[in-house]
Amino acid sequence: MKIKIGKTILNVVAGLSSTVINVSGQYDVLVGIPMPKDLSGLPHYVGHPDTKAFLDKLGGRKTPGLFEGLRVGESFLAFPLQNSRKDNEWTVDQALNDIEEIRVTLVTRIA
Repeated sequence: MKIKIGKTILNVVAGLSSTVINVSGQYDVLVGIPMPKDLSGLPHYVGHPDTKAFLDKLGGRKTPGLFEGLRVGESFLAFPLQNSRKDNEWTVDQALNDIEEIRVTLVTRIA
């Protein structure tokens, strides 16, 4: 999936529930970008039920397994909840009431 940020077009290869860097390298991180209106075909690894349903509604598709990381030039979108878990509460137990409760982060591997 291609996303345009300013004049730059980025190759977004996955959607994740949080910012996960599992491959050594250099990364550019943009926090708080606007929620894309269309995620057609974007594979995602989001397990939070409400967030998953929302991404699926925008055209994303849940992918089994674990995210293997980015190659240089690739990006992923992270969709964490704005207010992460509270005392004795897991994120999966939190209901997503409004799109404003998701903070979209774009991570691009640059080296």
